[in-house]
Amino acid sequence: MALTEVEIFHPIVKKGLDDAGFIQRTMAYYNKLTCIDNDMLLDFIKESQPDNYKKLSERCDNPDERIVEKVIKNIDTTSVLATLKTEFELENIPFRTFFPKPEKREYQTSAENLYKTNKFSYIHELMYHNREEIDFSIFINGLPIASMELKLTTAASHFTYKDAIN
Repeated sequence: MALTEVEIFHPIVKKGLDDAGFIQRTMAYYNKLTCIDNDMLLDFIKESQPDNYKKLSERCDNPDERIVEKVIKNIDTTSVLATLKTEFELENIPFRTFFPKPEKREYQTSAENLYKTNKFSYIHELMYHNREEIDFSIFINGLPIASMELKLTTAASHFTYKDAIN
């Protein structure tokens, strides 16, 4: 009996993500309506921008809800990538959803420390519409950036990578 892609490749990919420092999350953290991991996003903001989060908390009653709503609005009007690359404001307080790695020539301890607060995570077998699953979904600070669907040519569907292109 032939092994399936789940038995062959899933453990290999999972180990690679774990070894690279990705945090495994479960569906319990995934918001199916917004497609983000709210807790991971808010943990990132609270850890990387504590002073700004504190200011926002002093100016409004529900800072977590306001941050998530603003990020979702930014994604809806632009894209996940644009949201990761640009700053947004709430109550005239700037926030970022990602800190890029500083270039060596611009190396600064504070920039490097901010970069290290980024939280890379994944959900294995993320269930979405009508109980369909994506093998692996990759997130940066709770925002989805990639998905992987692993297939073998010997799988029952007999699809190959060429079918995904066409």
